[in-house]
Amino acid sequence: MIPELQEAISIAQENLYRGFISSKRSGIDWLNTVCGDFYKLFRVLHKFLAFEVGDNVAIMEMAFLCLSQIVVCIRSLERTLTTEQEQKCVLSSTRQCFLDRIIWCLTKIKTLSDEETPCAQDCTTESNFVSFLDLALNLVGPLTVAFEDSGLNRAQQDADAMMECTRIRSVIEALITQSFAFGNVLEDEDKNRLTNVCQRVLKECIALEKESALVEGASRPDGQNRRLKASVLESAIYHLETQVNDCLLKIVFETFAEMDRKLIGRMRKLVKEEASEEEIDNMTNRIDTMVDRIMQIGLFAISYADNYKAASDIRSCLASIEALDSYLIPSFYVNCDHHSKLLEDHWLDESALLRCHVQKIIDSNAFALCLIEIIEAGIDRMAESFDPTDAENLVRKANVFKQHVEINATDLKLNQTESFRLYFEDFKMMVLECKAIVKCFEEDPSIGEDRILKRFRILLGKLRKIQLSISAGKVSQPVKEEPVEPTPLVVAQTDEEKEVDQSVREFFSNSIQKPSTGSILYRSTRGEKSRRDSTVSLLELKSFSDITAQLRKRAETTPDRNAAKGLSAAHSSRKKLIRRNSLRVVLFKRQQSKQTAEFFESFKSDIDLQITDILDQLTDLSSTFTSAPAKEQQHMDKTVLEKRIEEVVLTETKVLPSTRKSITKEEIAIHEDNRISINITTDI
Repeated sequence: MIPELQEAISIAQENLYRGFISSKRSGIDWLNTVCGDFYKLFRVLHKFLAFEVGDNVAIMEMAFLCLSQIVVCIRSLERTLTTEQEQKCVLSSTRQCFLDRIIWCLTKIKTLSDEETPCAQDCTTESNFVSFLDLALNLVGPLTVAFEDSGLNRAQQDADAMMECTRIRSVIEALITQSFAFGNVLEDEDKNRLTNVCQRVLKECIALEKESALVEGASRPDGQNRRLKASVLESAIYHLETQVNDCLLKIVFETFAEMDRKLIGRMRKLVKEEASEEEIDNMTNRIDTMVDRIMQIGLFAISYADNYKAASDIRSCLASIEALDSYLIPSFYVNCDHHSKLLEDHWLDESALLRCHVQKIIDSNAFALCLIEIIEAGIDRMAESFDPTDAENLVRKANVFKQHVEINATDLKLNQTESFRLYFEDFKMMVLECKAIVKCFEEDPSIGEDRILKRFRILLGKLRKIQLSISAGKVSQPVKEEPVEPTPLVVAQTDEEKEVDQSVREFFSNSIQKPSTGSILYRSTRGEKSRRDSTVSLLELKSFSDITAQLRKRAETTPDRNAAKGLSAAHSSRKKLIRRNSLRVVLFKRQQSKQTAEFFESFKSDIDLQITDILDQLTDLSSTFTSAPAKEQQHMDKTVLEKRIEEVVLTETKVLPSTRKSITKEEIAIHEDNRISINITTDI
């Protein structure tokens, strides 16, 4: 550690400790002094990262995360001090919550810059599902082509293939472990489906490894069979990616719709009303599940982010939500409304910011297609047995997509395309229609269910038009390939196949109890009921760190290796290896992975951008403290438009003359066929 950085950290820590005691010396003036200390610290840290760290991505990621968290906590700390002055109270618990996080971040920075304790952490860009997926495909790809003309003897080729299959097995197991972590937050049906795909991937991997094994006294492996099994394994890996991406978009709708329910506020109400322990436990479990899903969505969003600034912002939001896990729910039991309200506002701000960042990453066309499937399934389910809860869930999910379009309005050219804008306005109107009639049904169950289904079908028609408009606006949109499920055949298994099945069962029996999420920065202390309490930090996972570094270099250099390097010699003499486009090209705005040199150069050039942005935030805190980050626009339960819609719905229910245009005309726009419907209206 350079002496200047050590001195800056010591000064900031010493000044921070005065904030634990509420007094005139630890008010707004004290906080201004702290901000000055941090400004000097960040400038010194900037020089350290630019000239001392070099290409260590893990250190840079953690440094940016700690800097962002410090700025966020200072903003919340200022709100706490302002509340103390206005309400004439002492909020020592709230102070401690944010000061502890700031000191934790300073300790992390000190550890990162200490040469005697080098950072042994993996960066999130190398320890996630996407990383292992790309690595597995890069390793399997060369095995799917022939290399008999490489100039190597047959024995050397077989030996290289066997070593390559061993490496593939290690990466596949890491990939399946990441899939388990994601599967633990899914519904049972999706989880079982994902587990079956994982079993198939591992089974095909073991079969390839068996085919390439060199056994003394046995015949040499058949190169053609090996290529066939490698191709089958590659197809299974693509199928796994398809399944994960489909499930990911579904839980984005589920989780963001659940966040709109304001579960935190409902939990506060239950505690305040002294509800039964069972009700509180059920609500706590729902919040735990929601947070687990948020963490998984955030981790995927980090890996899919197309720039490091976006990834850093997402990680900061996840770290804030993770830190509040230890404080938020316990604060409801403390006899201090200001303390719990400040923490709740902090949670709402960070979760809203996270939703905004994730919405910017998701591909709009894939998001619309996913919602179409959800609404279609919901309409079929309600047609069989109507449940107003299902209808409410569909309305909330439609609102999630509405927010997505509004956030990405510039990229989608919403205001520049007249037809698209009109379709979206109609879609928003139908969302309000569906919300209104569901609410009226709760008040008056005599409303016909067909009226409700009719509006949801119209909503579905409007959504289809939006999806077609988005799809038409894409210049080169890859076609989504539907995975073909292999038809199981009941045949007699050989001893070798039985051994493969046994290996798969052993792996799954040992690996199925993987943690659902990993810690981004902080550790939960809320008790054993929280599954996140016992998980290991994603940045501290070292199970596959030894193979990642070596295999990444090998995989990235595989297409360009010369004949002397063995297995891919034929590949270097052929044309560029043709491989299917990844499904992520369809689902996410993510460019093809870059070369290692470009990766590090772009990351280094991004240091100035992020540090400058953080310094600007820190300098400008005095004018932005009291203004919280912009919250998402929330509609009132009864806006003027909704009141008008509800009046019309009730009027239609009583079979009174209508005073506005009937929405039956919307049905004509959807069904462009030979049917003719005549509707006479009177506008007043």
